Amino acid sequence: MKAWGKTVCAVLAGALMMSCMAGCQVEAPESGSESSLSNAGISGLNPEGYDFNGETVTIASTYIKMEDMVPGRNTDTDRLLQRIEEVEKAFHVNVEFREVDAGNYWDNMAPTIMAEEPFGDIMETTPWYAGGWIQAGAIRDVSQLSREVGIDFSDGTWSKVVAGDMTYGSSIYGFNRERDAVQVLCLYNKKLFRAAGLTDPNELIAQDKKWDFATFQDYARQLVKYDSSGEVVQWGVGTTCGDMVLAGMIMSNGGSVIEQDEDGLLKLGLTDAKALAAIEVFNNMCNTDKSLVAFGYQKAAEFLPSGKLGMLLCEEWVLDEYVNDYADKNNIDRSDYGLTYFPVGPSGTDYLDPSMGGNAMFIPKTLSDERAKMALIVYAALYAPDETLSREQEIQMRAEELFSDEASVGVYTDILLNWRMKSNDVSRSGIFESFRELSTAFMDGGGTPSSMVNGLAPEMQALIDDSPYTAILKEQMNGQG
Repeated sequence: MKAWGKTVCAVLAGALMMSCMAGCQVEAPESGSESSLSNAGISGLNPEGYDFNGETVTIASTYIKMEDMVPGRNTDTDRLLQRIEEVEKAFHVNVEFREVDAGNYWDNMAPTIMAEEPFGDIMETTPWYAGGWIQAGAIRDVSQLSREVGIDFSDGTWSKVVAGDMTYGSSIYGFNRERDAVQVLCLYNKKLFRAAGLTDPNELIAQDKKWDFATFQDYARQLVKYDSSGEVVQWGVGTTCGDMVLAGMIMSNGGSVIEQDEDGLLKLGLTDAKALAAIEVFNNMCNTDKSLVAFGYQKAAEFLPSGKLGMLLCEEWVLDEYVNDYADKNNIDRSDYGLTYFPVGPSGTDYLDPSMGGNAMFIPKTLSDERAKMALIVYAALYAPDETLSREQEIQMRAEELFSDEASVGVYTDILLNWRMKSNDVSRSGIFESFRELSTAFMDGGGTPSSMVNGLAPEMQALIDDSPYTAILKEQMNGQG
């Protein structure tokens, strides 16, 4: 799985080099200094008048692909290129992006930080990696730092999913201010729906009818087609991540994969009746109806627009990079497919956008306080909202880039504007791999929901109890954190 929120980066002139770790003073310039700015748009990025004296802030990630980040590549890259120029001028700072080899990045992150040789001043992580790095002392708690520079991660311009994933008790270890993305898109092929005589899901919702598990399961069953030899030639529902769908169904039925008590400690929620009921539907679709199948990204991208797949549950980047790209290259009209909500279960109360957790940016603990402040301030400015647009306008613009029909644009806008995203806590809890294995076992017909869940529950709870998150929280409770 590629994690939520793919970093949008840009290539900069000159060789990319790590900046020296010399201290930089986070101070407002004196009145009349050379760094004062006359451009109103640029000065709006730096109301405190910080001057970083030409220092360099490096943003590093394995997801950055510098060869792709050139002017004219896409709208996001062009926007970021322009913002980089504005930030560099406004703060008297150099901004560099660094692409890091994936193996080196994920395997050696903590050692490089502890050796005071981090890949960057701001780096990217996923919630399933972050816990170990935090426990190793590699990631800085930015709760106090953010207050000192006047940044509020709950002001509506920062990812709520990431904030939840990266908050460990009283400490905040990560953040993300890039544009939010829908975590699980429910895409559907309109032509196949019409051919099967199925009412468009968005029309059902507009008529105050239910787009629920029962309808979803029935539609998926009707969309499966076989040839004369019994081979499937048209699939009902495909997904790129079975664990994402399983967790989503549990949450959309009012259940929880992970429960959190008032102290923040985590407990497995899979044995709850609502969770088991959702797992039963997932299991039936995989093994009785044989209407839910996992596909690789490229195959899913081909099958949905080309009419071999009725519905696709995937992350937003899969639509952006694979599905729409395939459709455009093969002269398939994007109006042939659309977006609706993830279906709601019988015990659910509303449509959710269930998340496996979002990519977070973090600051290495070994940076000096002043350099850490500079890095956070510059990152916040790079991804600050466009002041000429409202949040709704920005979301709608993105929706119109992805979809060609009004109903899909409306669904996308509603999901993000009304904060329907909800993290399942699988990644932070320490059961990421175990839960993925469980979903795969169900898709492979491994057993009944109750027998499999009850059999694995003690092992999964032990993983939660031994997780970095639990250890860090208990240290705080004991006054050691």
